[in-house]
Amino acid sequence: DPTALNNLAVNYRSTGRAAEAEQLYRRSINYGSATSTTYGNAIPVQFELGMVDTAMASLRRFEAAFPENPQGVRLRAALLSAQFRYAESARTIEAALDARLGTPLMRFQATAELASLDMVQGRVEEASRNLKQALDAHDEGGFEFIPVPRPLFEAVFEGNMDLWYRGDPVTAVARLDGARRAVGYDTLPPRLRDMLRVAEVYAHAGRVDRARELIGEYERSLERGATEDNRSPELWEAHGTVAFVEGRYQDALRAFQEAHVSVPGCPICWKRQIGETFARLGQPDSAIATLESYLNTRQLFRAQQDGFNLASVLLLLGELYEQTGQPAKAIGAYNRLIELWDGGDALVQPRVTDLRERVARLVARRA
Repeated sequence: DPTALNNLAVNYRSTGRAAEAEQLYRRSINYGSATSTTYGNAIPVQFELGMVDTAMASLRRFEAAFPENPQGVRLRAALLSAQFRYAESARTIEAALDARLGTPLMRFQATAELASLDMVQGRVEEASRNLKQALDAHDEGGFEFIPVPRPLFEAVFEGNMDLWYRGDPVTAVARLDGARRAVGYDTLPPRLRDMLRVAEVYAHAGRVDRARELIGEYERSLERGATEDNRSPELWEAHGTVAFVEGRYQDALRAFQEAHVSVPGCPICWKRQIGETFARLGQPDSAIATLESYLNTRQLFRAQQDGFNLASVLLLLGELYEQTGQPAKAIGAYNRLIELWDGGDALVQPRVTDLRERVARLVARRA
């Protein structure tokens, strides 16, 4: 019974028996009557086990068996982006959107995914446009996946873009302040204030005082029962961010590690922060191992993580390789970021130029 095999495989995977789950999924598919759900369950497991060719073969069988199912587009785009083939992934999604494939929900998700793929490639303004289009689709569809007022959600997103891509913390703070005034922030129920993500932007932008206020308010809301305690990883992350900005790196490391272990389903989450903290603690070997793990871990649907993390990971790895006398690896890391951002917006091109100069300097030293 293919359905029974699928259900047993789901149970195996939930208990960490991924290899056995994959075998059951494959048996279910080989019966010839597997549902689209079985394919959707099997492909991520195969990829995460390193069976990349098998995952791609399963995808082709899925597309042949269910040619009208837009889930095939989502899986193809995810497999491509998880192999760092971002331009191909984006083209796959764009073609599906142009053809108006899928439900309004899937179009919302696809456009949001495009925003992440744009960020990875240094296409900052296109990322902003796609995010706005995704939010339009979300509002038009009457969905409730974004549980905070739109102006606040956009301010957090753009504030992070100001910090990590535009290098403009002053504008990031102004965005948050403006959005909070626009939505009557202090009058909103705690669950609608997105306090922890707002606090993180403030902290990175240098307003640790405001970050501390919001974290404290969030913790008090937990005590009152006004907020469900389902965001402990984000709470650890917020404490870690404040500690990092304040130079309390041991406290930051402990907090980021707590966040990481609390979400076993996302093995790359908080790896960038952990690696950066090891670097600040003067532990380059631990930093390198952590950041290499971020790059080498096979994880499907990682574009959102890569959007805000990959460039920082590659840049810091290059610097750490230089610091530890590994010029060839430094050149490789820098070149990888150059390739990613070569077609990016004008605002990232000065950094591309700087990276090219670093590579040229390292090559000259090796000559």
